[in-house]
Amino acid sequence: MLKKSFTILLLIFCNLIAKDIEPNFSLNATGGVVDMVLNENKLYATTLSSSVDIFDLNKKEKIDSIKLAKIKDFTQTYIESKVYSVDVLKEKVLILSQGENGGRNIFIYSNGKLSPIIEDKEKLYISYAKFLDEDHIIYSLLSNQIYIFDIKNKTIVKQTQVSQSKFSSFKLNENKELVVVSDESGTLTLLNTKDLKIIKTFEKRNLDNVFQVDIK
Repeated sequence: MLKKSFTILLLIFCNLIAKDIEPNFSLNATGGVVDMVLNENKLYATTLSSSVDIFDLNKKEKIDSIKLAKIKDFTQTYIESKVYSVDVLKEKVLILSQGENGGRNIFIYSNGKLSPIIEDKEKLYISYAKFLDEDHIIYSLLSNQIYIFDIKNKTIVKQTQVSQSKFSSFKLNENKELVVVSDESGTLTLLNTKDLKIIKTFEKRNLDNVFQVDIK
């Protein structure tokens, strides 16, 4: 009885001292936010509205926006392009966006210009893409295949099938030597980015889809 009373009193006390969590400030994007990356106090946010919004966190305001062209849907009507992921390396911005007929586009934005790296006509259902270095990117298909791609030569350098489960997310470590991949099975897979060999799998930690993953 004493233990029960203590538990009830503790819960009442926690409720009394509980406070609402309030943000220090908020930022308004041009559409629903899909992916974000922080680079030198600038936040790059991809949206459902054909844009990558750039915010200055010191000024607490939007300072720029990279706008992509609208695309045609199956009825030949122009719609906004969903921007799936973004990454920044020095002065270059890597953008993965929705293309036409189910394909995907990967662009590099530099000096005010968008340059296509992979185009939607190749019919690759790319889910996520990030820089490995100035010459290579790493991207994943929905089918959980991971690729290392040579930007200059536009060729695939390495590829692997992580598992038969649907891809969810991946994250590179700080020196970009490792990548951890999550999928619909709940298993996390750690790979070496040099050869895409599996180093370790983390199984039975979660039995359902892992939507996002991080590594530090």
